[in-house]
Amino acid sequence: IITNSVRLLFIIATLCFVGWKPRREISNYQLLWELSYICMIITLIFPGQQKYAWVLLLPASAYIVHFLIFTFKFNLNELGNMKWKIILGLVCFAFVLMTITTDGIIGRPLNKIAGHFKLITYGTIIISVVLLLCPPKYLIRKKEENI
Repeated sequence: IITNSVRLLFIIATLCFVGWKPRREISNYQLLWELSYICMIITLIFPGQQKYAWVLLLPASAYIVHFLIFTFKFNLNELGNMKWKIILGLVCFAFVLMTITTDGIIGRPLNKIAGHFKLITYGTIIISVVLLLCPPKYLIRKKEENI
């Protein structure tokens, strides 16, 4: 019941990300933001995924890295220095949970422990929170100001 409830919660969150109604005009940043969330959520909703299915996190990673570089480059005051540091900290923590805990780095016994506690799944949930903190409205507004 708990697992299916969490899946339902992620499906509802997807509708919040993408929007309840279809939109006619959408920016490229908005499209990448929505697409990265949908690709990422597939790994959480369908539990029978193998390790290579986590490649679906690449669009989310690319968007977040672009967001962090873009907001740092233009010293975005609207985002705030503290929020930027929180986002960066969460990304680093998710990186540790999802990448550093592989058997090639920490060894097979510790990898089995990390697999038991589903650290990759927790890292993905952290990435979904980071995506919520990085809406494309900051990127769109700043790009329009520079043009």
